[in-house]
Amino acid sequence: MKFSVAWLAELAGVEFEVEELAARLTAAGLEVDSIESVQAGFSGVVVAKIIDCQPHPQADKLQICHVDDGSGQHVQIVCGAPNARAGLLAPLARIGATLPGGLKIKQAKLRGESSFGMLCSASELLLDEDASGLMELGDDAVPGVPLEQMLGLHDHVIDVDLTPNRADCLSMHGLVTEVAALYQLQPPARHLPQVSSSGQARIDCSVADPADCPRYALRIVSGIDNRATTPVWMSERLRRAGLRSKSPVVDVTNYVMLEYGQPLHAFDRQKLPAAEPLRVRRARPQETMQLLNGDSIKMDQSHLLIVAADQPQALAGVMGAAHSCVDAATREVVLESAWFAPEVIIGKTRDLGISSEAAHRFERGIDPGIQLQAMERATELLVLIAGGQAGPVSVTETPELLPQPAHIRLRSERVSKLLGKDIAGAEIAASLRSLGMQVDEEPQGHSFMVEPPAARLDLQLEIDLIEEIARLHGYNQLPTADPAGRLRLQAMPEAVISSRRLQSMCADLGYQEVINFSFLRAGLLQACYPHREPVALANPISSDLSHMRTGLIPGLLQSLQHNLNNKHGRYRQSVRLFETGTVFNADDEQHEQQYLALLATGSVMPEQWGMASRALDFYDFKGDVEHLLGLNANEFEFRTCANHACLHPGQAAEIIKNDQHQTQSAGFIGRLHPRLCQQLELPKNTFATELKMSAIKHSLLPNAVKISKFPTIRRDLALIVPDTLAAGELLASIRAMGGELLRELHIFDLYQGEGIETDHKSLAIGLIMQDSCKTLTDERADKLIAEIVQGLKQKHGIELRQA
Repeated sequence: MKFSVAWLAELAGVEFEVEELAARLTAAGLEVDSIESVQAGFSGVVVAKIIDCQPHPQADKLQICHVDDGSGQHVQIVCGAPNARAGLLAPLARIGATLPGGLKIKQAKLRGESSFGMLCSASELLLDEDASGLMELGDDAVPGVPLEQMLGLHDHVIDVDLTPNRADCLSMHGLVTEVAALYQLQPPARHLPQVSSSGQARIDCSVADPADCPRYALRIVSGIDNRATTPVWMSERLRRAGLRSKSPVVDVTNYVMLEYGQPLHAFDRQKLPAAEPLRVRRARPQETMQLLNGDSIKMDQSHLLIVAADQPQALAGVMGAAHSCVDAATREVVLESAWFAPEVIIGKTRDLGISSEAAHRFERGIDPGIQLQAMERATELLVLIAGGQAGPVSVTETPELLPQPAHIRLRSERVSKLLGKDIAGAEIAASLRSLGMQVDEEPQGHSFMVEPPAARLDLQLEIDLIEEIARLHGYNQLPTADPAGRLRLQAMPEAVISSRRLQSMCADLGYQEVINFSFLRAGLLQACYPHREPVALANPISSDLSHMRTGLIPGLLQSLQHNLNNKHGRYRQSVRLFETGTVFNADDEQHEQQYLALLATGSVMPEQWGMASRALDFYDFKGDVEHLLGLNANEFEFRTCANHACLHPGQAAEIIKNDQHQTQSAGFIGRLHPRLCQQLELPKNTFATELKMSAIKHSLLPNAVKISKFPTIRRDLALIVPDTLAAGELLASIRAMGGELLRELHIFDLYQGEGIETDHKSLAIGLIMQDSCKTLTDERADKLIAEIVQGLKQKHGIELRQA
């Protein structure tokens, strides 16, 4: 909410020091975002009146104007503005004047004719963006008066960031009530205009469901001149509030909205169906309308409409229709003042992708008792500026459906307990009365019955009143106290690896942490997880952030894409990223689960002179994952997986956890699918893994074992193994058969070629055996090896390779 400090001071009847005012507002919970000076960026500019205009003899688009600048002599100005005409009051930069940007005005000749100054547009003075012609000043402007004095430019604009519950401060009357309470001033009396009905024109109205609109008022004002000039004082107040001056009708409705907080709308009576009443009803499915801003919208039953002859004339509380809007030719208007239920308006502008000052107020809740006062004020101003005759007001209302005043019991002891300080009863009553509340002290003297003003819809409970007392008393005046409870640290089980530890391990491996949005575009999610249905957001920020993520890989792919596009990683030879976070799956029993994901591409080592660069491969990346699995790596099994949508079918594996109780999928690992790499323009050797935190956070405790003093025996086996048998499955079988004597096991050679059958391979495996109690003899070792060879033959059809 932007407001003029000068306007506020006029309503309050006192002058304010701007910095102090901003500090008090912020301390009271009305946070000030900015303070802007409206001080003129020019000098030597005065009000001037054009006496006559003559065509320039040497130029079709120029005129020779003689103007009265208040000096007693007429000044000749050569001007090309299309709206220059006799009788117009406009800004004149005299010779020697300085315009914004440092431009000095000098005497000049334009096509042979002397010009002793410059008539200015609003954009040339940085007062507005309008550069279509001269800035037109009101008829009350006096030639010769400095423009900054006439416009009151010795002012400041304060922008207050209001919380949604303070809709009362979306008006000048609401702000002045708040400021009067902060400065302990007498609340100013509100101007209550009464306009007599001099016209007879009347329009009827009705409401289909009074719960949607408990009060709806209309009035016709006939015979207006919408080409009249809006007074400078009004247009300037609108400009400082961030609204442009357009026409008397639009300016008046905007001004009353700023002054009273009541949005108004004006229909052109001649554009409405003749003799038809206005009706408030819900929209029908697929009903359409073109709004004032040119947007065509399709509506459903959640939208509320104003209709005439069953044709939409406005989206209630949001914006009018283009075909019934007022324009310069309007001579008869229908003014609308209503109270729409906030739940009917809320979210509509966001759904439609538009902005509306009216909806901003309606969806927060406006004063339910101010509609007729605002109608009278708008009528008064419109007749004053544009003339015309006001007809009688038509009202359809159901008062019992309007918000009713709350009656709240406030206990003094409760105030003291929550604020930690004894506040005198007199101060409590005075603070609440200063905000316009009716306060009655109960006979026992320890509590009050309080009725908030109608505009304060946020005050419903005792705690709300206590907050108001704290604001006015001053938060900085309340005592501070340490928490009274004792906090006990919970011991972290040794067998549980914390998320922070896993993150540190990733960082130790050279991965950088990223934090992505929890929502992404549906296309990328479907490309990575076609069997997971993403949850759509009801009100997405944008189309690229429309669905809750079903995994972490898509976000990491976007991060990698962004880094590569910005050259990060192209010169460092590699990019390694990781993320921990929540994923959302509507089909799972656990809708939200924590995951850890890693993504890597590029070379294994940074660029250097000591060794040649080598591209990262599957086994390098698998080694990083095994490092994360730590002591319980033996519990995990990597099984070939050829059907994962985002992984290369020949370089992908599902990670299975085998514990004492069950076998479960812990995640997947693999090289990114070539199709996805091409689609996202990523390197072909991009690898990714995604792990369930619930599966990897439990670790085996270190088990200290006495080092055996007895020697080890090594036996090497050369085995002929079918290609279809995974090395991991082979090693797992040998470990199971080797028992406690088998201490170490590793593959040290792979051969395929001459002497080996097709679809087979030769694996050389080293087995290291040791007995912790006595010396292991060759006979026992050979017997164990023979049992292992026999077991492998029976289980997998493996044969010893003959020399």
